[in-house]
Amino acid sequence: MVGRTGVVVGAIVVALAGFQLAGCSSDPNTNLPQLTGPRTVSANWSTADVESPVDMTVRETHYQLVGPHYSLGLAWVATGEALDDRDAGTLDINPVRAAQGDQLTVAAVDGSSTTAAFKPSGPIEVFAVVNGKTTLLRSLPLAATDYGAPAGNTQLIEISAPQSASVRLRVIDANQTEELDLRTGSTSGTGYQQAQSDANWQGKATGTLITGSPRSSQAAELEPSSQLPSTSNPGAVDHAELANYQEGIGWAPTGTEFLSVPLPALDLNCVGPTAFECLGTEDHFDNATALTFTPEGGAPVPARSEPQSITIGVSVAQTLDDAIFPVPANTKQGTVTFNLTGSQLVDDGTAEGAWTTAPQPFTLALSFS
Repeated sequence: MVGRTGVVVGAIVVALAGFQLAGCSSDPNTNLPQLTGPRTVSANWSTADVESPVDMTVRETHYQLVGPHYSLGLAWVATGEALDDRDAGTLDINPVRAAQGDQLTVAAVDGSSTTAAFKPSGPIEVFAVVNGKTTLLRSLPLAATDYGAPAGNTQLIEISAPQSASVRLRVIDANQTEELDLRTGSTSGTGYQQAQSDANWQGKATGTLITGSPRSSQAAELEPSSQLPSTSNPGAVDHAELANYQEGIGWAPTGTEFLSVPLPALDLNCVGPTAFECLGTEDHFDNATALTFTPEGGAPVPARSEPQSITIGVSVAQTLDDAIFPVPANTKQGTVTFNLTGSQLVDDGTAEGAWTTAPQPFTLALSFS
């Protein structure tokens, strides 16, 4: 009887030893919390300081989605079974594993890419799309602390999905959708695109205007002023811009782009023995009649209609609103002509006269990369 008891006890010991051995050889990641759905977490570090995971496959990227009111870039994308304790500790976040049979994707949002061409009037929503199922990702895109400046903590996107599943980010801005494939980095939909060219106006002209009667005709000198930058944003660098979206107008029609040109700040001074008679007189013109853009090898395009006014005889150069032209898509070069021949002089709403000798046009040669 004793012998039989010894055999039973021995069998139990062997069984327990086998169970313990099996436990030691199992995947330690099975003890980590399982990701139940796409989410964002804060890494509490700036993008430059966030180290990528060691135990996952990492791709350094320049993936980016760009809209008129946001941009969303990724510094790296990592894939694997889990974000283990060591990697989670480095990132200062909680460890996590993919759902059974899934692959874990972790993407680090690049805080330095969170700029935008126009300030948003409301929140921009970002979605994770896994095999067609959408999930809103909180805290994206990162909010710029001082508009256009890098944001603070880096956000990490975590997604669990089968390796064969489509995994994308989707953003809707100004009623247009753009998507980024996290597997390949390819984008689809409509994103904001723009190119720039230096804008240095050339030309100086003298014309003769009538204010009231031929006897009080005055010579008026017009030239781009060196006193102020030639944009409505003093201190800004002067650039003409080609873009497929303009705030207040919307998206450019298919086959066209919007060319935005900063007009020169004008000195418009009366000279002659009776110069005081035209002081304070307003000169009104319409961008559509005063400005044309001629693309290389193409036909002239008038600017969009917008009234402009400048006061004659003031000592400080006056800035004007930018002119906007609808131009053919893929425009690379061209010339803007600013011609005030058709402008009218107005005093208290009454036409006082016009140019008898029209000033020569100003010109602006543009070249876009």
